[in-house]
Amino acid sequence: MFKWIPVFALLLVWGPSCNQPVAQQTACETYVDCEIGFECIGQVCLEGGFESPCWMCEGICENDRCVPDPNVNVYVALIRDLSVADSCTGSAPGSDIVYVALEDGSNTVLGYASLDYDGTTGDGNMFSIGFNLDGTPPLFNGACPEFDETSVTALGCGGEIGVRFLDERSRPVSLESSMKIRVFEHGGQCDPDAINDAYEVLLCTDTDAVVNDNTTESCTRKLGGGSGVTVISL
Repeated sequence: MFKWIPVFALLLVWGPSCNQPVAQQTACETYVDCEIGFECIGQVCLEGGFESPCWMCEGICENDRCVPDPNVNVYVALIRDLSVADSCTGSAPGSDIVYVALEDGSNTVLGYASLDYDGTTGDGNMFSIGFNLDGTPPLFNGACPEFDETSVTALGCGGEIGVRFLDERSRPVSLESSMKIRVFEHGGQCDPDAINDAYEVLLCTDTDAVVNDNTTESCTRKLGGGSGVTVISL
């Protein structure tokens, strides 16, 4: 005997997607707006998002490509070396970054820097691998770590890096005006004989261009700079 199935039981929920993941009827700004097992892709909660070319996209997913959404916050900070003269020689030229942290107004850490764009320079630079910039808290004890390739990233003279800040779930944190960026550079506070290398921090408005295309034309807004340990307001 044939039974009629209600039409509403056959309806599929469609939403903007990349690579056919299944969507909820839920709009989102970040992953926290979605249920467990779903990710925020193209401002829609999608199941199985890790299979999509737009996985971890915080903008708009168009034609299997993540493009920036002008109506949402940005995610990438650019740290650029300003060193000169003696700082430009040796196996670790330029600013030697130990870690970079994103903090709120009460100095609570919201995330740690993960290296997304590598613009380090220097043919003799032996400390440009970026092991220490993986989005996790620094592990050293005491005031400073030992100086080695796993604890510092040397930018090289005029070199630069683009970073996003990952929270405890390894998700990028959007940068907002109430936040601060703490840069820890291995300088005179760690070694009295060390040179205090100078650097500046800029905000990048096109996350996809920096992360996927290695272009920094959108990194034009200077937030501040310094040497050694510096806290810079957004």
